[in-house]
Amino acid sequence: GHDSTCFLTIWQTPGDPKWGASFLHGENPRSFATMGELYKFAFERKLEKDAEPAIVSEFRENLPNLPRENVDDIVGGIRHPNLLKIMTAHSNHLQPPYASGSGTSPNWARAGRNLDAWDRLVLLTDAQKKDMAEEFGHEEIMQVIGQVAPEESNRATEIDPYRIVLVARIHPKKRLDEAMRVFAHIVAAEPRARLEVFGFGYKDAEEDTLAELIDELGIKDSVKFMPFTNNPSEIYATALVTLLTSASEGFPLILLESMAHGVPVAAYDANYGPRDVIDDDRNGFLMPFGENRAMAEQVLALMKNPGKRNDMALECRKTLMRFTKENFVTRWMEILNTDPRPNRIVGKTIGPIVSQV
Repeated sequence: GHDSTCFLTIWQTPGDPKWGASFLHGENPRSFATMGELYKFAFERKLEKDAEPAIVSEFRENLPNLPRENVDDIVGGIRHPNLLKIMTAHSNHLQPPYASGSGTSPNWARAGRNLDAWDRLVLLTDAQKKDMAEEFGHEEIMQVIGQVAPEESNRATEIDPYRIVLVARIHPKKRLDEAMRVFAHIVAAEPRARLEVFGFGYKDAEEDTLAELIDELGIKDSVKFMPFTNNPSEIYATALVTLLTSASEGFPLILLESMAHGVPVAAYDANYGPRDVIDDDRNGFLMPFGENRAMAEQVLALMKNPGKRNDMALECRKTLMRFTKENFVTRWMEILNTDPRPNRIVGKTIGPIVSQV
């Protein structure tokens, strides 16, 4: 502490990354069996002087400091008479293959069972809201607030009809293998085509497998892994189209970034995001997951039709109007100005309950 005395001790077994019991020292010493209990205690003490606080929980992974709980468990258990509790979903809640009916991931299943403890669940897409409501009920507390579109690029560029871009890290959920199969069909029909990949790998088996597939498909000379850039114009400005072949997303910002540059997106209709943004054959192409030949045919047709490509660029820019910052702020302010649900279930608390503020 500031006076150089110890106020908190946390046990940890040597060689084990998991945090264990904790002990708060001082005038009113106490122990906590888990870090989750300590965090709940800290939040309750921190919030007791706030009249109408709100907490948003948006991370539900298990970490070494929370081996038996996650942030949802902590926030769901905080006691305060006027606390507004909001859960958000930024990723796919389903298990592989991430399709409707494939089952819910364990941490999301736990969150869904405990929705009685929450005032709002904010999701990025209507499609995920529908699936979550069918799985867990509580549709009355679910609201959809999509991504915010980046500013429209006014940079005048000449389209390179043979340049295709892919923005994704090398991860199983991103299914770069599908993008390579799409591109293999394209380059077989149009050898001038090239694919530029913007994204990093983890130097793991997934990256090795992708390299082997590129060799097997015979497209190594036409695929280029690009250096890092934080300038979206370097990625999208001259591209014909952006590929999106992920199996699992929450709402990839790539969709709106690409369209902000007037570049249509060719995507699989995977969960979640593409169907909420793409109007098939107007601002992009949307097709069932795995239809790599069909996606390639759409891209090849666009290469030969610059007039249609220009029309699609206009539609892309119109799409941005549905995802404005003003709309985002307005909808969040509506949520933050609501009262906690009177019938919300509250969890166990550590120490005295905050009864008045």
